[in-house]
Amino acid sequence: MTEKQNLSQTFAEHFAVLEKKLNGKSSTPQHKARQEAMNRFKEVGFPSIKDEEWKYTSLTPLLKVHFQPVAEVPALAPVEEDIAQYRAGYPAAAELVFLNGAFSAELSKIFALPDNVFAGAMALAMEDNHPAIERHLGKHVKLDDNGFVSLNSAFLSDGLLIDVPDNTQIELPIHVIHYTSSPGEDAVVAHPRKLVVAGRSASVKIIETHAGTAGSSYFTNYVSETVAADNAQVETYLLQHHNEDAFQITNRYAVLGRDTNAKFFSFDFGGRLVRNDFTMVMNGEGGEGTLNGLFMPRGDQHIDNHTLIDHAKPHCDSHELYKGILDGESHGVFSGKIIVRQDAQKTDAKQANNNLLLSKKALVDTKPQLEIFADDVKCTHGATIGRMDELALFYLRSRGIPAREANNVLSYAFASELVEGVSVEGLRNQLDDYIHQRLEESFSQEK
Repeated sequence: MTEKQNLSQTFAEHFAVLEKKLNGKSSTPQHKARQEAMNRFKEVGFPSIKDEEWKYTSLTPLLKVHFQPVAEVPALAPVEEDIAQYRAGYPAAAELVFLNGAFSAELSKIFALPDNVFAGAMALAMEDNHPAIERHLGKHVKLDDNGFVSLNSAFLSDGLLIDVPDNTQIELPIHVIHYTSSPGEDAVVAHPRKLVVAGRSASVKIIETHAGTAGSSYFTNYVSETVAADNAQVETYLLQHHNEDAFQITNRYAVLGRDTNAKFFSFDFGGRLVRNDFTMVMNGEGGEGTLNGLFMPRGDQHIDNHTLIDHAKPHCDSHELYKGILDGESHGVFSGKIIVRQDAQKTDAKQANNNLLLSKKALVDTKPQLEIFADDVKCTHGATIGRMDELALFYLRSRGIPAREANNVLSYAFASELVEGVSVEGLRNQLDDYIHQRLEESFSQEK
């Protein structure tokens, strides 16, 4: 039996255990949806480098690990100490903590949320038949994209629901901590889920921090759906701080309405193997969507970003900028596709991927793509891969700036465009400090 078959069998066994724990609830609509997803996983399985969308990302390191189902949440005291470093440290409307995909009321805090906003456990919302669950949960993901989406749906029992009703504005950001806890020697797998629904003329900012137990191997299989209605304003920031033995596969989907403005940022710093897939559908006229990402792998880390922006309606703008700063023997991948449908006239789409290599052994594969079926559009795309600007470095050195500091300054200048786009001041300051620290560590080592 191959490693891929072994892991597939492991998840099938996990699912059988889940069904035994349902206590007669295996016939509920929710579990029927789980069964459908599991059956789809058995058909689709895991992707391989033979698949065009995975040709630069081998799952071999992941397939070699025998993951155990997530056990009971460990004692709160040590977990609270572990997650303390990831708490916001700036004003927030709420701070919601999820341990191994399950909501922790004990560790979460609500500060200034309007009474009509639901932000918390998806499990509770499912029990109460919250209308957002029936209307949107699982309606935007595609089970045939890859086996990871099906797996997440098969094991869906809890997650995060944020439902912001029409004409409701949340001034402060909602901070979410997704923490994967692996206290023992066994590697564990968690399947976090998120659904965000922003009603007409609603506004919300969401900051997500993904992290886990230091020094342990674990796998986070994350799926997110965002639905932004007409004239909504949505900002989402995803910060990934996993340790360098961890794995994360992320599949995010966003659907934008008429005159909607949505911005999605991702900052990837950790993980041994990280894959981020993002699909954004411009489904209403006059919409504007932004996808920005910064990834900074080092050592033998592998970070892969795949994006798809689907312009389905006319008069929409999209802006996409991904930057990579790579060190050591790391490998970065960017594959971005923009589709402009036949009826999506007056589309204005811009896409760029720029990469800075700090070592001779770092590698980037980049593939920006345009598929245009309309004739009245403005679309641009491009990619660059380069090393430190020697002339600029010489200029700084000639003015007495030490080599390590000069390298840090130039590298940060490369990343600063993405940081400056962050509208939450406290988060922007944290990113400033962390990126400088990470670059300082890079340039303190021999190349």
